[in-house]
Amino acid sequence: MRACMGSAPPRSRAPAYSLPPAEQVAAAALAVLRAHHTTPSLWKLWTLTLAQLRQERQTIALKPERLRRLLVADPRFEVEVHYREEPTKRALSRCPVCRASLAISKNETIFGGTVTVGHRCTRCSYWTGVRRRVPTRYRVRLAGRSAA
Repeated sequence: MRACMGSAPPRSRAPAYSLPPAEQVAAAALAVLRAHHTTPSLWKLWTLTLAQLRQERQTIALKPERLRRLLVADPRFEVEVHYREEPTKRALSRCPVCRASLAISKNETIFGGTVTVGHRCTRCSYWTGVRRRVPTRYRVRLAGRSAA
């Protein structure tokens, strides 16, 4: 039997990174887009935004998915999503763009029943039909600016 079982003090390590608040991420993305006007992909915007955030503090961490979800929810940004179609029968439960719940779109048949014809996001503009629309590229620009 061990004498010190469970008596070791817990480690009090601070994490090696810190998560910036949403407004700080949005401000950094605004600064990047004011300098570049538009970005060809989410990856490029994420790289530039992370570099902007790390000018203040080197230990900041940010995932591209979090950046995308913040930008979709913020009215100061326009997110243009390009899709490819994929034939599948598996149902979706969450939006692949913003992770919000999807509303089911139904039609009534001539025999009085209903059939599911697609899904629509309750938060962003994503929709899909029988052929699944899979997001492939995100272009982001400031709201109100024309595409360059």
